[in-house]
Amino acid sequence: MVKRRFRLLVVAPEYDLATQAKMVPAICVLHNFIRVHDADDLPVTDDHGVVGPTQEFEGQLGGDVSTEERNRATELRESIAKAMWESYQHIINE
Repeated sequence: MVKRRFRLLVVAPEYDLATQAKMVPAICVLHNFIRVHDADDLPVTDDHGVVGPTQEFEGQLGGDVSTEERNRATELRESIAKAMWESYQHIINE
């Protein structure tokens, strides 16, 4: 189910083995964080349409996320992604 959400796990990454080994646990942490804190997160299904585990930790690590917080987080993610893309473009153009 994590592979469906984070397509990076499906393709052969261009990182050294040490970095690749760190990616899997980091991606799993992100997946679990999203499942716990994003009430609007759609369930992730496997190849057979089976829905993944429910939000078993709901309420243990925080409360509902307000629309304002969600919008602020979206803007932050977008700005980070844009900065990363621009940095990547600069590196490959050198």
